[in-house]
Amino acid sequence: MGTGHDRKRKAFALEHADLAINERLAIFSKTFGRQAALNDGNTISVTFTCPHRYHKVKRDKSIPTLLPPIKSYFERCAGGRLYELGKALGVKLKIKSVDISSLEENFDNPVIYTFEIVG
Repeated sequence: MGTGHDRKRKAFALEHADLAINERLAIFSKTFGRQAALNDGNTISVTFTCPHRYHKVKRDKSIPTLLPPIKSYFERCAGGRLYELGKALGVKLKIKSVDISSLEENFDNPVIYTFEIVG
């Protein structure tokens, strides 16, 4: 996620600054390959399939304590999505929710991050 990515995000924010947030999100989704949508209530939802190690682990139903570390992992991962989205859209966001409920049944389902626009 180095400075090269940051340059792209900042350039995107400057290039599309005059567009409405829903238009920026549509272009963001196509440009950066993230499914992002503006919701009612001034929030943005991002559907993201995490490529990191916890996503590749097979859930063992006999280990009931596996889910809390996974939830913590994806909550940390939400910080990356928050940073990426905030830079690219030129808005301030805060994490509203991290929905990993689909991981209970199928590790290949994406996580849904919801961010509140605060500025």
